Amino acid sequence: MNTGNFIARLLCMAVLFIRLLTGGADYLKLVNEYPLGCYRPAPACYRVRLDNSIPLSSLDDRLLDNRDRGFRTEVYLTLGSGKGYPASGSTAYDTLRGQVGLYGEDRFRVIQTYIYLIEYVDRPLDALAFSQLTDYLAYIDSLGYQCLLRFAYEYDASAGIGPATDRIVAHAAQLKGWFTQNLALVNRVVFAVQLGMIGLWGEGHTSVYPHDAGIVTAAVADMVPENIYLMCRHPRLLPDIGTPYYGRYGLHDDFLVGISHPWGMLDFDHPQYKRMLNRCNYFINDGEMPWGSDNTVEAIDPVLFLRQCVGYSLTTLSITHNYKENAGANHELNQYKSVKLSKSLLLREKFPFNPRFLDENGEISVFTYLQYHLGYLLCASNMKYKNGKLEFMLTNFGMAAPFEYELVVYGDGTPYPTAFDPLDLIKFSQQKYCVAIGEHRRVGIALVHRRSGQTIKLANDIPYENGINWIV
Repeated sequence: MNTGNFIARLLCMAVLFIRLLTGGADYLKLVNEYPLGCYRPAPACYRVRLDNSIPLSSLDDRLLDNRDRGFRTEVYLTLGSGKGYPASGSTAYDTLRGQVGLYGEDRFRVIQTYIYLIEYVDRPLDALAFSQLTDYLAYIDSLGYQCLLRFAYEYDASAGIGPATDRIVAHAAQLKGWFTQNLALVNRVVFAVQLGMIGLWGEGHTSVYPHDAGIVTAAVADMVPENIYLMCRHPRLLPDIGTPYYGRYGLHDDFLVGISHPWGMLDFDHPQYKRMLNRCNYFINDGEMPWGSDNTVEAIDPVLFLRQCVGYSLTTLSITHNYKENAGANHELNQYKSVKLSKSLLLREKFPFNPRFLDENGEISVFTYLQYHLGYLLCASNMKYKNGKLEFMLTNFGMAAPFEYELVVYGDGTPYPTAFDPLDLIKFSQQKYCVAIGEHRRVGIALVHRRSGQTIKLANDIPYENGINWIV
């Protein structure tokens, strides 16, 4: 067992014992409500000062081309008719082109891709459905984007149409075959998969028929190749996830408003809230604000909102919601372009940030902060290269780990695979590496995605060529 996680477990047990003495059985029920485990919390600050042995970069928009992170948009494909959203008159391709045109300047790399199965609610998927699915994802891949995939059925609570559990399971079995047959495409284009399937928009609520969540979570996990991360909408679904699949499911909060709300996840004062945040460090998580036209919460405080984003270790965040969706409206994310965060506030709030990204006044806007710090933001420093031995440190200035990436050191053209665990680089983490590579004229670092082969540009002012960051 990892020493840090063992200590975390001991602390959890100590806190539980104290609360039991003061709160009794009610607290015991709440503290065990969800199987959140006892994960080691993230560091609260950076402990090692970065030197300039590998030149550090200031704000560089090329970093926004890094994959598997950042802002995301949202599209829909209704299998059968080929519509976008089931109730719309637009095709899926029209919807996609519209999103790219509207948000392209914001440099998103991930698209939440809803695949609606409602037209097959009473029958198996057919060749047309699989052809539409393959062609649509191939088109997204050709544009250089990735999919955060979600299969869903229901979209209108008044329609009274939805699948029974056995239909979901049957479709999942068919889709498993599709994933297997199209694995190369899936590995390139599918970033992660959300549970979906149950209820309105696949969010797990307001379904026509009751469902056995354990059966559905297992069917989806079996459907998706085992090395792809999954997400579910709320911790209340975690108890239904079987042991073989539990370690694959992160979370997505589709109602980020900066305060506790029944439509979000756990209340901030829930006994397991901090444990949930600790767990979030080790899984891919996604979030979105309510639509800009939603007045459930009158105004969303930007700092409180960022606390949620950082706390949930968000890898991706929707810009389809609460930004540009109503022409001429000045929604929250657009307002955040002019809301500044000072260095002192960032430090006080314990928000990870790259200090070289602050402007001449020592500030960064909320929007720009999100744009660069969602997911990973890696920087190399503290290098020594002597007698054929290379030492360097990686620092993560982002909110989340570089999930699924592997580290390769290059001496000229020769690769030297290096022991690397992405979970060593959760937020506020720094990790030192030592590799014997011999003497070389040029030395580089490549972080390579294990499925897609995509690479990461580091936040360093050095050549980045063919996926390699050349540090010497």
